[in-house]
Amino acid sequence: MDNEQKLIEGAQTAVGPGDEIVAAGWFEPWSRVDMDAGLGAAGASGGSTGSLLLDGVFMAAGAAQAGREMHKSGNMPAAVVLAVSASRIYGFEGNLAMSTGKVGAPWKTWDRDAVNVHVHKTLYVVSVTIEEAGADGHTFHLMGSKLHVASSKAVMTALL
Repeated sequence: MDNEQKLIEGAQTAVGPGDEIVAAGWFEPWSRVDMDAGLGAAGASGGSTGSLLLDGVFMAAGAAQAGREMHKSGNMPAAVVLAVSASRIYGFEGNLAMSTGKVGAPWKTWDRDAVNVHVHKTLYVVSVTIEEAGADGHTFHLMGSKLHVASSKAVMTALL
């Protein structure tokens, strides 16, 4: 049994028998909104160093810092397992022992009809944005694990 299937089974055990989990994957906090601030903080003048490689390094450093800030603020665990059913999205604290398939404590649950979900895939990264409705709603940006890309892609496909 592969790690992705173990993760689905671990999430299913945590959710219980009433809601079938169709996909589960590893994600990290990611804030595209704060990437420009990260670029400036990293020393990139006007958002461009004139080098695509350096711009990419500064952008990644800024996004990683923004993700750490979201984690520090208490809004999001440092690692997240997203599990998807037909009607809900479940967020669990990530467990570093990925091969066990165990998920951490429940973090968030969203009814799929009550949130806006955006998914985006580049060559190496899957990102998911979950926007809660209402004035008090939060927006959560998550980046798929680069080590377990298949599970991130499965979540992306289930959310489309």
